[in-house]
Amino acid sequence: MMTKHQIRTLAWVGAVLFLTSALMHALLRRHMVGADTVVRVMGVVQGLIIIACANQVPKRLPPLERLYCNPAHDLAYRRFLGWLGLATGVVFTLAFLFAPIAATRTIAICVLLPVFFVSVAMVARVAWARYFKRRTTS
Repeated sequence: MMTKHQIRTLAWVGAVLFLTSALMHALLRRHMVGADTVVRVMGVVQGLIIIACANQVPKRLPPLERLYCNPAHDLAYRRFLGWLGLATGVVFTLAFLFAPIAATRTIAICVLLPVFFVSVAMVARVAWARYFKRRTTS
């Protein structure tokens, strides 16, 4: 179940993306910016959203009764994922700012894919420990 904070965050992210894309579309229709500029601005906004969301990961702690591992380990996982998301967002943003436009999407995928697999592996490890602990205590 989603918390109020998660719903507010999703609404905020959706509003920022919608308003940015509407503004870029209006400027593109009036020939005030080029298509490359639109791609760059949207990539930078997405990178900044990744940074903002990654900054929240270690700060939003679940209640202790929901934890199946040591709270210090949980916080260490969250901090690691937060730093990983921050570094990913910075590289993603810099790629859209400075890389040639033809290479930006490739660089973005090359940055996001390994981070995705590391994040999934960490979540799977925690889920496995949670399942194993629940199974042995039943």
